[in-house]
Amino acid sequence: MGSYITGHEHICPVCDRKFIPTNEWVYRTSTRLFCSWHCMRESEKKRNAQYHRLTDDQKTEILSRLREQQSCREIADAMDVPIKTVHYVRRILC
Repeated sequence: MGSYITGHEHICPVCDRKFIPTNEWVYRTSTRLFCSWHCMRESEKKRNAQYHRLTDDQKTEILSRLREQQSCREIADAMDVPIKTVHYVRRILC
């Protein structure tokens, strides 16, 4: 993870609650910190529900970002979609 700073206040991306992580913080993905297990799971459920359910505009944006050499992880995080969806678009539409 590396990009977060322990001992500093963060805001949960799901519930907007403020919290201070420690070195042993377990409620995280590779790019996000969550205040609780519940919020981390809610985020995962939301991302999984979006799998393959993209509008044409979203597909166009993903393709545009891929052409700009953004990584699949960066695109998934920026657009709040599963990385599998970005891989799917890359494989099918590129």
